[in-house]
Amino acid sequence: MIVTAEDRDWLIFRKMAKQEGWRVPQNELSLHRQGGCSRAWALRHNDDTSIGLITGFRHQHSAWIGNLIIAPSERGRGYGAALFDHAAGELRAAGVTTLWLTASAAGVPLYAARGFHSVGQIERWVRQEGGKGKAGTPVAGSNSAVVDAAIWGDDRHPLLRHLEKTGSWQQQGESLALLYRGDDLQIIGPWHSAGDRQDDAVLLDRLVAIADPQLELVIDLVADSARQSLLAAAGFTPGGGTELMVAGPIQVQWSRLLALATLGSCG
Repeated sequence: MIVTAEDRDWLIFRKMAKQEGWRVPQNELSLHRQGGCSRAWALRHNDDTSIGLITGFRHQHSAWIGNLIIAPSERGRGYGAALFDHAAGELRAAGVTTLWLTASAAGVPLYAARGFHSVGQIERWVRQEGGKGKAGTPVAGSNSAVVDAAIWGDDRHPLLRHLEKTGSWQQQGESLALLYRGDDLQIIGPWHSAGDRQDDAVLLDRLVAIADPQLELVIDLVADSARQSLLAAAGFTPGGGTELMVAGPIQVQWSRLLALATLGSCG
């Protein structure tokens, strides 16, 4: 049976996610568990044992589905598909017109069969030595939600406000990015740009300079942004990738989008 996820389901999810090597920051988990724009569903056996979980985070017109996981002993029985179909149905019933997700190579056929198509790749880049720990002056970020909405064609300010609680915005010209902390890592994202590579390079150097040297830096880069060389020059190395997939109408300004805001589950 599929139910709204409870604390015990999240405990089992964290164990399974750790076994899979997933990076799910604590602030992202808290976002999914606080309700409001976020939903989470658990799959349980008839004996009430939790064997799977999935999340959905809703923006104004779109939503992101993420964290789909099934216990290894229960895979290959259609449980993942059933859990995904339930989440997608619930989100669409709530008025969402566009669904987003990031998919592993193994997951692409499941989503393609349900009307999702690829719009590009997301590359994870990691700076394992963290930043340099220098003092920095944040910008207010008051215009960040407006810029983000113009790029995505959707209002995503609840997500941004949550991430800002553990971070700060930095800006160089029209290059704007949020640097925030998870529990054992730091994330750069979202990262918006008007396309000036020099501004992007200067901003990236500043982000590295002010980041905590004790926590690795992670960024989920939109591959088509062609900023890989900037990241490599700043000490980042590639750490895997996923397919960015969507079902429904989109109005994304891809030329202005460099990186996602979260590690795949909220966009």
